[in-house]
Amino acid sequence: MQRNVEWDAFISKLIVIKIEDYCRTVSDHVKRDTLLRAIKGKGAFRRFKDKIIDLDIEEQ
Repeated sequence: MQRNVEWDAFISKLIVIKIEDYCRTVSDHVKRDTLLRAIKGKGAFRRFKDKIIDLDIEEQ
């Protein structure tokens, strides 16, 4: 069980890194900064999803 928890945490961290990479490609600095703040801490995936919808950039 411990190994699965560690693996899940590792995969989650990799996903956050990829999301952060994406955020850094957003040319509008206000939107980029908003996204980067959204992905910090627990709940990052949900906040990121909500922000890309709010900022109307989900199709980029």
